[in-house]
Amino acid sequence: MTNSNEPIEGPWSQNPRARGGGGRGPGGLNAAPIFNAPGVVIWTIGFLVVAALVVWMLPVRLENQVERWGAVKPLLFLAGPKDNGGVFGMILPLFSHMALHANVMHLFFNALWLLAFGAPVARRLGATNSHSGIWPAFLFVSFFAVTGAAGALFYIALNTKAMVILVGASGGVSGLLGGLIRFAFQRPAYFTQGSTGLAPLFDRNVLIWSAIIIVVNIAMAYAGLGVGQATSIAWEAHVGGYLFGLIVFPFFDWLARR
Repeated sequence: MTNSNEPIEGPWSQNPRARGGGGRGPGGLNAAPIFNAPGVVIWTIGFLVVAALVVWMLPVRLENQVERWGAVKPLLFLAGPKDNGGVFGMILPLFSHMALHANVMHLFFNALWLLAFGAPVARRLGATNSHSGIWPAFLFVSFFAVTGAAGALFYIALNTKAMVILVGASGGVSGLLGGLIRFAFQRPAYFTQGSTGLAPLFDRNVLIWSAIIIVVNIAMAYAGLGVGQATSIAWEAHVGGYLFGLIVFPFFDWLARR
């Protein structure tokens, strides 16, 4: 995720923004290669790529309009529905900013990590490449979307006076990582749908890896490792999406088993 100014979840050109981001045993991590990803993961990546290309091909004036209505702007969001054209106009950017990206590298890395983290999460929720039905795919996309929105809200909460915009899918990608952490260190069989083994929120492995993930994101942001001159890493969106995914994944896992 970048914010533009851009902080990554992503800053773009003129405005400040932030960007936010196979095994061998049956059912194990290695038994589910990320490059044989469930269709819903590939389609999600495809949607992000197409959306980015369409926006980039627009005339500058129209691209700015899309950015105006689709990117997250903390000051405008906090102004309330009246200044956002209503409740819908206020809420829409929490989701639509995920389809906007600062540049090719920003999009590439979000797509790469979505593939890596999304494939095992999609399988856990029951999405496979054959006869999995609509429900598992719906759960996956919903989980990705709500964690992305949570990342945007966390970014807004920590940047109430920021004059930057937030774009990029990395809040949702970080949410997928949060979900993955809840079962990645369990027995290999727990990578399959219907398994009930999830690590407790305060499990030692969960706490250790969460600390590492948060510290790495903050360190990268303050080291200035963005994806372009006008962008910077919106670590707040990454951390917010990750923590929300970590907390709510058991609910989505329960829905998948239902």
